[in-house]
Amino acid sequence: MSNIRFILRLKKGAVHCIKIKNLLHISQYSIICANIILALKTQIRANMKVGFVTIIVLAAGVMLFLFFTSYHSAFEADQACHFIKWESYKESLEFGCDHDLETNQWILYQEGSNHEPAKVIKRFRY
Repeated sequence: MSNIRFILRLKKGAVHCIKIKNLLHISQYSIICANIILALKTQIRANMKVGFVTIIVLAAGVMLFLFFTSYHSAFEADQACHFIKWESYKESLEFGCDHDLETNQWILYQEGSNHEPAKVIKRFRY
């Protein structure tokens, strides 16, 4: 058999086999080209599986992190907010806790002076 070289060209997701020397019969060329394409598709599938598993593991990790770092009810978040307010700032009227229904959290904040916006000190997600 003669020495034949093939070049693979990727263009818009399609694989093209270009024969450098026309020394093989067309059926042999087709078989070799099909084997090359099959090998590439197998490699792409393997990479897609690894990527899919990676995304699933990352999503599960984020969900576990959020589950273990948040409070399980509004009552727990409320108690934690008021406890930290009392423990750190005593009975200062400058600090307060407020319930945000849209984001499901209690917020420990410091009142702004002269109608400035309040400063968020800590969020208690539930």
